[in-house]
Amino acid sequence: MMPGPSKIKPFISKLTALLSEPELYRDCLVWDQTGSSFILSHSNPRFLHDVLPKSFGHSNLQSFTRQLNVYDFKRLPLPELLEKLDLGPTASTVEYSGWYHPSFKRDDVSLLATMTPRPSRARLQKKIEKQERLEKQRRDAVEQHQSQLQQQAMQHQQQHLSHPHLPHPGYQNTYHQPPGPPR
Repeated sequence: MMPGPSKIKPFISKLTALLSEPELYRDCLVWDQTGSSFILSHSNPRFLHDVLPKSFGHSNLQSFTRQLNVYDFKRLPLPELLEKLDLGPTASTVEYSGWYHPSFKRDDVSLLATMTPRPSRARLQKKIEKQERLEKQRRDAVEQHQSQLQQQAMQHQQQHLSHPHLPHPGYQNTYHQPPGPPR
């Protein structure tokens, strides 16, 4: 059962939809035989001028590749790509790239909802600054509370010194009346 579409990020959902229709997009992108990676024919004019604009709203291959990287897809190493393409070791792969992700498999959509984009550097920096600001606020609150406790302790001590006949606030009267005459 596929997770609800709202839980799967749009880029992942669109990529999955394209790969699930090999009869329509085999010339542009296709799962490898194992279903653990996919091969992209990025020099295919139909991919650049038809598939990208219709599916992703642009025809920029670099933007598509950047999205793959943002979702932490990894490129297949050249020897593995050559093997999957069934090309000789001296063949050119400039027209193709292969991509894989541990949560992106042909026959397992259960992990698609776990695929989230990596935060940008700016977002990471904002998060760090927020954590630092919250930590400073916490430290300031602790210091203020400790200061208040010290002031209260000093006030109690000064009151006790200026009124020696008053018992110290922490003093407990342990004096007991002697037992009265027997009845």
